[in-house]
Amino acid sequence: MLENFLSHRLSRDNAEKITIDEVINGQSESDDVADSVRKRLKDAFKTFKKSWQNARRLVEDELGGAENVPFLDEFSTVSMCLVDSKKSGRYLYTALKVNKIVMFGPFLID
Repeated sequence: MLENFLSHRLSRDNAEKITIDEVINGQSESDDVADSVRKRLKDAFKTFKKSWQNARRLVEDELGGAENVPFLDEFSTVSMCLVDSKKSGRYLYTALKVNKIVMFGPFLID
């Protein structure tokens, strides 16, 4: 859902600066967010956040405990929700790479 919503409107560098809350509430470079879309994004993010909090330890274990994998909340940057082998997206990349997390809900994929 997030990827479809943003439709490549944010560069990876901008995703490191803009918070999830700013995207959901239409305060970023993206267009204004309609109430129905805002509700869908909020609900989907809630599911994603819960799944991520459950997955954090698995990712920390996979990284050998060398890093403290961050918690995720509305004030995290959008980059935490992108799959990337570098920067903040490396945590989600690691989770998917080791195939330990089956589903994060519709926040990522709609």
